[in-house]
Amino acid sequence: MMKTLDKDAIRHLVEEEDIEFIRLQFVDLSGGLKNIAVTRKQLDALLEGKISLDGAYYDSENASLRLVPDLSTFAIFPWRPQTGKVAGFMCDLYGSDGNPVETDSRNILKWIIEDIRVRFRSDLTISPKIEFFLFDMDENGRPAVTTDESAGLMDVSPLDTGENARRDIILTLEEMGFDIRASYHEKASGQHQIDLAGGNAMHAADEIGIFKMVSKIIAKRHGKHATFLPKPRVDVEGSGMHLLIRIPHGAGSKFEDNSSENGLSDFGMCFLSGIIDHLPAISAITNPLVNSYKRLSGDFKVPVYKGWSFDSDEAAVKVVKDAEGVMCLELCFPDATANPYLALAVCLGAGVDGFLNKTVYAPYIPAAKKKLDRDELEALGIGRMPENLGEAIEALKKDEFVKNVIGKQIADRIIEERQSEWRDYLKSVSTWEIEKYLYRY
Repeated sequence: MMKTLDKDAIRHLVEEEDIEFIRLQFVDLSGGLKNIAVTRKQLDALLEGKISLDGAYYDSENASLRLVPDLSTFAIFPWRPQTGKVAGFMCDLYGSDGNPVETDSRNILKWIIEDIRVRFRSDLTISPKIEFFLFDMDENGRPAVTTDESAGLMDVSPLDTGENARRDIILTLEEMGFDIRASYHEKASGQHQIDLAGGNAMHAADEIGIFKMVSKIIAKRHGKHATFLPKPRVDVEGSGMHLLIRIPHGAGSKFEDNSSENGLSDFGMCFLSGIIDHLPAISAITNPLVNSYKRLSGDFKVPVYKGWSFDSDEAAVKVVKDAEGVMCLELCFPDATANPYLALAVCLGAGVDGFLNKTVYAPYIPAAKKKLDRDELEALGIGRMPENLGEAIEALKKDEFVKNVIGKQIADRIIEERQSEWRDYLKSVSTWEIEKYLYRY
């Protein structure tokens, strides 16, 4: 995002850049980006938080909600016309009583961030690494799951025919103030990864939502469809969203202690163990779709085991060092279909809970040349994440801590909506079933 501006600076910029429309953006429960657009004639009302939203639309107990813009998120959309430009803010939702709405996921994350800041006297940072596919469009302009390229890990053009689209996505994001660390073609044909520098947790969550919107818009201009579906094809690796967590401490990291046997501090071990301890329930938030669990299964090495590692791709949490040599926790299990605010809230909240309650250290997962079988896992005392959405929902129902982090009202809605989706899935008849059984039976 752009450098934070005050209200007067924003007024000046709107006039100077000939910005005609301004989007007040917010997110729904699933993390989908929504907006109300106003013209610049409404700029003063917008900046004072006087633009309202029908509370019934947001399923709120408030008759009307106020959209209060976060001035630090102001950005001009460079793909719109150069005259009568379009800009936007991310907004918090407030009730008519002047209080933050408890079911607004952005507010939920804000409370977690403040708790960590006060409790540990430190501002944590998050860097997302987001995987996605660029697929072809069919003759009717609809997204398909096909691609005309056969590139592999870090290949370049002409093998990587999505390179130009990926480049333009990055250039657009940088024009909007994003700091892009790296980008490359991933293992599967049509699969790409872009690493964001991110920033504080709120900044990172905001960027994830904007990133997905920009990727889809720019990809469409190249005749492609950008999808963040975790497992769009059975025969290739799925797409995840790795989240690197840093909590600075002096010149280093609060996770690090060079005097310990494994280099991790007690704080670091408890923090990552808290996340892993609550992982079954957390996965209902970080991996919210039926399809999310197709990525976390199959023949590929995927981060499904309830443990941590320095180098195993099968560990839910990895301990890594960033480019500056600072120790980070890398959460490998989430995918980009998650509501980023709720996903970060439950993971960070669980980490704090692990430290406060001195959670028993999670097991270490060694790197292995082959997938570990169930007997080997049991011998090491290692469990695994839920194998489907139904199991994740049941885990969330039982985890009072995770439900308290997001609030009872929002937890009940998530459980109800995901249970409905899971039941619909169980009633559906797949192509696999037809091909497997129709002739035989």
